[in-house]
Amino acid sequence: MRLFLILLLSIWGALNALNDFIRTNPVEIDFDQTVSGEIYSEELWIINQTGSYSEFSIEITNTEFSLSDSEVFIQNGDSVCVEIEFSGVHNIAYEAVMIINSLSESYSKALSVSALNHFNDEYDATTYNLYDNQLKSALNGLVSGHNSLGYIPAKEAMFGYIDNENDQVQCVYTGEWYGIPEGEMPNQNVFNCEHTWPQSYGAEGTAKSDLHHLFPTFANVNSIRGNYPFGNVVTSNWTGGGSKRGYDQNENLVFEVRDAHKGDCARAMFYFAIRYGNLENYLTQQENTLRQWYVFDPVSNKETQRNNSIDNYQNNRNPFVDHPEFLERIHSISINSVSPPIAGVDCYPQEIDFGLLDLSESGTRYLTIVNPERAAQSITDIVTSSDYITIESTPAVILPNDYVELQILFNSDQIDLYNENITVYLGGLSYTIPVIANVQNVSSNVAEASTDFYITFYPNPVALNENRADINFTTNREEQVNISLYNIRGKKLMTVFDGYTTADQSEKLIISEQI
Repeated sequence: MRLFLILLLSIWGALNALNDFIRTNPVEIDFDQTVSGEIYSEELWIINQTGSYSEFSIEITNTEFSLSDSEVFIQNGDSVCVEIEFSGVHNIAYEAVMIINSLSESYSKALSVSALNHFNDEYDATTYNLYDNQLKSALNGLVSGHNSLGYIPAKEAMFGYIDNENDQVQCVYTGEWYGIPEGEMPNQNVFNCEHTWPQSYGAEGTAKSDLHHLFPTFANVNSIRGNYPFGNVVTSNWTGGGSKRGYDQNENLVFEVRDAHKGDCARAMFYFAIRYGNLENYLTQQENTLRQWYVFDPVSNKETQRNNSIDNYQNNRNPFVDHPEFLERIHSISINSVSPPIAGVDCYPQEIDFGLLDLSESGTRYLTIVNPERAAQSITDIVTSSDYITIESTPAVILPNDYVELQILFNSDQIDLYNENITVYLGGLSYTIPVIANVQNVSSNVAEASTDFYITFYPNPVALNENRADINFTTNREEQVNISLYNIRGKKLMTVFDGYTTADQSEKLIISEQI
């Protein structure tokens, strides 16, 4: 088997930099209609028209989109195919920006990536692309108007069938089992029904018998919990089966359920608040802790089966069991509020280098500003540190999950090495991008550049796992030289030489490590 290597040679000095140009096919990635949980893929061809070998980094602003390669090397005039995968969890319109950024030159390319992701169930049409208060309202419409059994029939269903496993029912707070024949009721003085949302805080009427927040417990443990809010106990005055009662870090008396029930408890509480409201503001001080429990203890098969069983009786479901991701789209269950906008953008490239410019030449680069957030970002000002830098146009707003490209020009009639900057202002935030330009009188030297450097590589191709290769080069100019090895797929293997050469210098480089 033979391993073909590409020798990358970059010569800086008298050579005039060429304007980079990156093209893609297609010009944007649209997955169109997708289904949650499925995996989809699209191909993107990246075409290098920079005039030189280039290494590019690739990133996407949304983690639901993934890349087969995060870095690629492309020869001038050639192209590389990158695969983009998408797998969405939420039933929303996913939008992102892909950035292709040259690692060797100050060039970048942005393109839009999108997918319209759906649930394959009855939740999709009602909740599609909704957030915060709108999503809460939609979920309320789905869970309201259920078949209320009444308190006694609800307990009979819970003890006798829903939570009955082979004539045994488990206490959700201690994990201990209590014998109850199928279809029968327990001794209420020993084993009874816990209202996760206490009756004393509004769980009356229809809410009193709603099975989605009723659970079996030992009577004494039910009394110990009482109507205390849920929280993380720091100092306990009672423990049993992993549950605790005691004081939290703020010295409030709280009840902490055992780990195996933490998520179930949180999802029951959030269901209740969506269905009946935050009665007597009981949820307000608990919500942050319950959100932690919600994530800590994810939905189990047992919890899903319980949701199915309750649906058979009540004709409604707990949406936080079916789609726990809904909570990520709700800023607060307790109150009506929306997610606060997050200010911030990403700028590419992080440094603009115009390279070597002739006195008579105007250099052109592009600054890409990406808004990865769900809220629009307003650009209040863009300031340059020098009159030699010109920005062709400045947009006032960057839309959510979108980007703008600014054309940056540099033109000077003075020979100098310039270190300037561009500062982008967004409200109270600012981003400063260094700008470098080396302006020299080099027009007369460019034509000779290609004849001043000679290189040979032996053996070529190199056998896989070959542990020696010889590179010989000769130059008759003082200049900076970089020689790197890449495989045929564009992956960088090593840098062989990186430094300044002298006039009439000859070098023999021996690669003695395994390639």
